[in-house]
Amino acid sequence: MPILVKDLYQDAKQQYQMKLIAGEDGLDRIVNWFYIAEDIGNISFLEGAELVISTGFASSLEQDWLPRFVKALIEKNTSGLILNVGKYIRECDIPETVITLCETQRFPLFTVPWEVHLSELSQTYCNQIFAYRQRTYNIENAISSILLEGKISPRTQKTLEKYAYLPSDTYTLAVIEPKCETESLDQYDQLLRQVTAFCPTGRNLKFVLVEYQRQTVIVWHNAGTTAIKAHIAELSDTCQTTSLLRNVRIGLSQTRTGLELLKMYRQAAAALTMAEYKKQPWYHFDDLGCFSVFLEAKDRETLQEYYQKQLDTLEDYDEAHGGCYLETLECYLKYDRHLAKAAAALVCHKNTVSYRINKIRDMLNLDFDDGNAMFQLQLALQIRRFLQIYHSSL
Repeated sequence: MPILVKDLYQDAKQQYQMKLIAGEDGLDRIVNWFYIAEDIGNISFLEGAELVISTGFASSLEQDWLPRFVKALIEKNTSGLILNVGKYIRECDIPETVITLCETQRFPLFTVPWEVHLSELSQTYCNQIFAYRQRTYNIENAISSILLEGKISPRTQKTLEKYAYLPSDTYTLAVIEPKCETESLDQYDQLLRQVTAFCPTGRNLKFVLVEYQRQTVIVWHNAGTTAIKAHIAELSDTCQTTSLLRNVRIGLSQTRTGLELLKMYRQAAAALTMAEYKKQPWYHFDDLGCFSVFLEAKDRETLQEYYQKQLDTLEDYDEAHGGCYLETLECYLKYDRHLAKAAAALVCHKNTVSYRINKIRDMLNLDFDDGNAMFQLQLALQIRRFLQIYHSSL
């Protein structure tokens, strides 16, 4: 969970007599750093998500300094402004236009008395941000170690327990594969991290990002399924509007108790492959159905032999005659043997479907009223589709 403005405000409200003047709806903004600024010209290099503090010195030189300063900070996507009031600027000097701007833009505006030492305040905030970064760094290293080693070493477990990441807790994992040029990977990683953290839902979730197998892995800790899916949906929507992230696909694994991260990674990677196959922004492992069972098969040749035993005759016929019997059978069974629905899906007349099904019945020597035979046929079709999708990817 990233550091939010409201976290820093709650910590400083009593100790530094901090007062919220406007922009309460923006207290959930993320804070990445703390910055002291007096001149609009000195904020051009801000990257966003900085909490800015000012003594208002420039207000004694320029009458409209504060409105222009606040507008510039909002345009730079900073997290909020703290005014050190009492000497160069007073609370009563804050124009109503500035308060209105902060309210409409959800931009938090605070004051602290002149007696507060800015060095002490900045040191307090910087220490909190450093502590958060160190915590995140240690957790990310521990998660990476589990993925690389395939197990939890005593040292890794001790690190995670220090930050209350317990084996009995629940974890969810997603895999995101970059679709960009190699020289853009650093920029891609930085942008993806920023987008993931800045999603509204993500601000209230505990998660870390690590790199594994040239992919980005997100691990959520003790987060509900509904919240995670909302976070993924927000992330996916944002990626579609961001040029470097536009083509990313996301695979999401099921929530599990325990740090079985390598298994969860494989599941999420399987979901990612399905997302790419279906051209969907993201896919959940739980929605793979029987494919999730096939993924556990150690011997893919056995699966191939099973489906070929059932469907080789149709495959050979289609290949030799340019036919579509396999497609017809798959569609016919998909729509529970409903001729009209199958015909509509295949864009042909239902009599054509009826003719093909009768031919298939004769070719396979099957009784379509035999439930067990139909199950084996559907299973063979599912295995065939599974191997088409996953043969080269897993």
